[in-house]
Amino acid sequence: MRSPCQWVSSSFGQSFLVKKRNNEAIKSIEWHPPINETQPKKAKEQLDTHQIEIELPVVSNSNSDDLDIDYLTSLAIATNFDPKVIGTHLIDLSHSNLGVNGAIAYSAIISKALSARKKRTNK
Repeated sequence: MRSPCQWVSSSFGQSFLVKKRNNEAIKSIEWHPPINETQPKKAKEQLDTHQIEIELPVVSNSNSDDLDIDYLTSLAIATNFDPKVIGTHLIDLSHSNLGVNGAIAYSAIISKALSARKKRTNK
């Protein structure tokens, strides 16, 4: 015979599917007193270690400071999303001081512009 299931909700709004067993299927276990310590002593000792801070020099190209994402995205849109232009921009941004974050921002703007253009032409 299958055990019945029931949906229950917690006090914080989470829902759970609970599978009930009959009392005969539940095994009894030996009772143990609760443990008051929630963290092993070794882990506490490791938390007391101090971190060392070091300074890393920032290397940047002199050309990379000139990059402007607004200008680059406008240029890509003006060239009708030329893949060579977009690729060149992504490589330049990746090598600039904007790095990965600049490349992500640029690609998000281009993607949004493409989807907006597609919506306009489909109307």
